[in-house]
Amino acid sequence: MSTPEKCSEMDTILKVHKQRIDDLEKLLDSIHTQLTQIKACAYGAVGYAVATQLGVIEALKLGS
Repeated sequence: MSTPEKCSEMDTILKVHKQRIDDLEKLLDSIHTQLTQIKACAYGAVGYAVATQLGVIEALKLGS
């Protein structure tokens, strides 16, 4: 195999690997977004439970 052929093959391999890395980064970003949404829901649920236990929700209903 001559040098230009090796270079061409390496370029092709690099393009494939770069595409795989880009795909992986997109997937990781998606997972991160989903985990952030789950975390926000969990915090909201805990906040609601604490507010309910402290009577804040009932106080807001009475004040309205």
